[in-house]
Amino acid sequence: FIEMTIRNTLFYNNIFDGSKPMAASGAVVKTASSALRLENNCFIANSFVGFAPVQAFENTTFDAFDNFGSFDPGVSCEFIAFSEGIPVSDSQVVCTGYDLDSCLLPDAPTLPPGADSITPTPAPTRAAAAGTPFSVHYSLKMLVVLLPVFWLI
Repeated sequence: FIEMTIRNTLFYNNIFDGSKPMAASGAVVKTASSALRLENNCFIANSFVGFAPVQAFENTTFDAFDNFGSFDPGVSCEFIAFSEGIPVSDSQVVCTGYDLDSCLLPDAPTLPPGADSITPTPAPTRAAAAGTPFSVHYSLKMLVVLLPVFWLI
């Protein structure tokens, strides 16, 4: 069982459409049998495919608040797709949307007036860190990943 918190993170101008080896899942987070907390994050001008930017399946609990995202026509759910099993169709997921109308992170990019979305550029607009397997541009203030602890008796 894994507990993960993603907090104060900007996901901007990323392409998760399977065109790059590490982007094949179509989502930022895809998890099963875990506890996921998403707090004060922004998903702006990304390209996702599949069910949602965040996919929580099989015995996953999640808590999400203060999250914003721009519209992406490539997904079935605006923000989180939840299912008790591994879904194969849209009818098998329950969708959860973003709860904010704008991003609360300082210096986050904004959409042009009247735009619901913008298309990600084919190349990064900012240089990715050396060794980054695909173009993920983020403003990370804190990312906490708690791995399971096994006790041996």
